Amino acid sequence: MTLYQITYERVGRHGSKRPDSPPAPPPYQLRAADVDELAQEIHRDVRRYLGSRYVEVAVNLEEMRGLVLAGEREAGSFTIAVIDAPAAPVEQVEAEVLAETATPELPTVTKAGLGYLQRFAAAEADGDPVYVYREFTRPGNGVSRPALDRLLGTDVGDALVKLGDHDPQRGRPVTVTDLGRRVLAAGQAGAR
Repeated sequence: MTLYQITYERVGRHGSKRPDSPPAPPPYQLRAADVDELAQEIHRDVRRYLGSRYVEVAVNLEEMRGLVLAGEREAGSFTIAVIDAPAAPVEQVEAEVLAETATPELPTVTKAGLGYLQRFAAAEADGDPVYVYREFTRPGNGVSRPALDRLLGTDVGDALVKLGDHDPQRGRPVTVTDLGRRVLAAGQAGAR
């Protein structure tokens, strides 16, 4: 697990530019195994500073930044710093290098992304796919919006999952694309 330091720039009225606003919450450290766990831990902490029940946290580890959303509005922002990252075992590094050289046409997927692909494929195989977006602003059903956005891809050709037609009672079903199934097969083969 990686040790991170979260430094809030603003959360709700805490740290806003208004002269009467309270200061931003103090920085704090936490451990997380992946981006989804990091977002969940930040979500737990940040809720105490906001009055809204509809709080969502988006984390971007490439930019080392994040947003806090309350309802449909931005309610804050924060920076992320890695304090201590565990070294990868030699076997894991070798497996990653082998996977990258053996299948360069397949996109890379995080451990959390592979977990979501497995969940979506299993639910689809059982005939009851996972449904998301009952409300327009958040996926729901235990699915992280940043993770789902990464799996949806930026182009039709790189999508690992796709969303079906909207059902007013359940939302939109998530189905795994052929590319997603190939990534899933390669990920499961590499995990043995």
